[in-house]
Amino acid sequence: MTQPIVKVSNLTYYYPEEKEPVLRDIDLEIEPGEFVLLVGPSGCGKSTLGLCLNGIIPNVLGGAIKGRVLIDGVDTRKSTVYELGTKIGIVFQDPDSQLCNLSVEDEVAFGPANLMMDRQEVMSRIDKSLKDVGESEIKSKLIFEISGGQKQRVAIASILAMEPKVVLFDEPTANLDPLGAVQIFALMKALNREKGITIIVIEHNVDSVMSHADRLVLMEDGAIKFNGPPRKLMQERGRFIIDTLGLRIPQVSELALGMKDKGIELSPFPLTVEEAVEGFDRHKGRLEFLPQVRDSAEAEPRKAMVHTDRLSFVYPDGTHAVKDVSLTITEGDVVGIVGKNGSGKTTLTSLLVGLHKPSSGQATVCGLDIGRATTREISGEVGYVFQYPEHQFVETSVSKEVAFSLKAQKLPAKEVGEKVDRVLRLLGLEKLTEKHPYRLSMGQKRRLSVAAMLILSTDMMILDEPTTGQDRRNIENIMEIMLEAKGRGTTIVLITHDMNLVFKYCNRIMVMNEGELVFFGSKAEFCRDFSTIRSSALVLPEVFKLTRLLAERGIPHVPQAYTVEEFMQSTRVR
Repeated sequence: MTQPIVKVSNLTYYYPEEKEPVLRDIDLEIEPGEFVLLVGPSGCGKSTLGLCLNGIIPNVLGGAIKGRVLIDGVDTRKSTVYELGTKIGIVFQDPDSQLCNLSVEDEVAFGPANLMMDRQEVMSRIDKSLKDVGESEIKSKLIFEISGGQKQRVAIASILAMEPKVVLFDEPTANLDPLGAVQIFALMKALNREKGITIIVIEHNVDSVMSHADRLVLMEDGAIKFNGPPRKLMQERGRFIIDTLGLRIPQVSELALGMKDKGIELSPFPLTVEEAVEGFDRHKGRLEFLPQVRDSAEAEPRKAMVHTDRLSFVYPDGTHAVKDVSLTITEGDVVGIVGKNGSGKTTLTSLLVGLHKPSSGQATVCGLDIGRATTREISGEVGYVFQYPEHQFVETSVSKEVAFSLKAQKLPAKEVGEKVDRVLRLLGLEKLTEKHPYRLSMGQKRRLSVAAMLILSTDMMILDEPTTGQDRRNIENIMEIMLEAKGRGTTIVLITHDMNLVFKYCNRIMVMNEGELVFFGSKAEFCRDFSTIRSSALVLPEVFKLTRLLAERGIPHVPQAYTVEEFMQSTRVR
């Protein structure tokens, strides 16, 4: 019998100066060659457990630790992070946080060179690892010249060059476009199946990765709640995972749970769209689809909140990031801006809030000319949440961060306190008031950045990747708050890679590609024109793909559903 390549025994861990443990009595064994998916609510200790596996905890971050972690038989507390580099590698969600060289070649060479390998071996490993991730052609490029998806693959290549037996991916697709995420998950599968590398993935958005996993580990409040085969856990514990733990499961698995409530059991319990199609096809004689009721178009024309006319922006290095964008966003719209990494989404919105001035063209936002108005004037009308929360934190505690803008307005202390308490409760941060923003989990940082913007009650809100690092419950909470603001007439603009989020909450979709606006319209128009939209990075929701494939099987009156809720509302069982 083989020995576990990862063995965690009775692991409990306290961060420095913290009274409560973030990990509690963790026991976990992973066999060589396994593909393990680790999920859990935001802030439950997933990333902390990952840092324990390669010795960063406690060797770098300190804190109090009990129990043992063995990686390929090596005790992490008796080894250095450096020595563990050939045993286990970690790929973080933000590749920029771990890339430390100017060129791709130097980045991939960094690990082997620091292990004092001879030049020929280093060069061989560079070529091999770049080939393994499908990026051989960018070997001579500089890091700043490549896309976000390519940066993530270079980060993976730099880990593979060390030839570790285990690779841990901590939300590696959080900042990638939808197609890039699918490609990274496919790469993980290939590394696991073809190279025999043990893969551990920490992830919230599980649609594209669940079917690859041999085992699913679910954490809650610093402890392991469930541990077993993904299909079995989805079938037996799926409702608990959604309703109690507040996590995402694949859309088709959620559909299967709903159909079971209606009296139809899909077999095998689906983890992929293809499996769901076969399951539904076996029961097609019992299915009846009802006419859909869609929201009608606005009867009255609404006030324009954003109007741009051939808006363009060129960076000092000559990069034409926004090219002749003309559009109108009206009051109460919820607009999803999508497109591949580097397509100009963030640059466009930074123009709208005055962080950059246009190179040419014109735009008005909330009645202000962005070419003339100051950033301060625009910020009084438009709330903006940055893609990376750390870029906007200025205070030393959560409560002070949220109160900062209100104090700047010289509001009474009692009013400030009441508003801060309300917003922190809305976003589930009320127990973290005294924590430093930089000591929060990534999901908690994101919610804090939303809270700091939400408290201003502006006429328009622009959020750049607001749901990154969030579990299902927090995503729904954030979006319900946004919809409440919409009900008061607030216009919402979301930059996101989450197509499920777009189809559930947005009434308009914008697609950016190489700085150009290549589509702006409704969800129905997006699906109709999908094959002709000039963007290589988009995917359709699993539910929509399922309805299209069922219609191709000849099942009559299949609804054009975008979400699980829409599909279930339109489906009756005879």
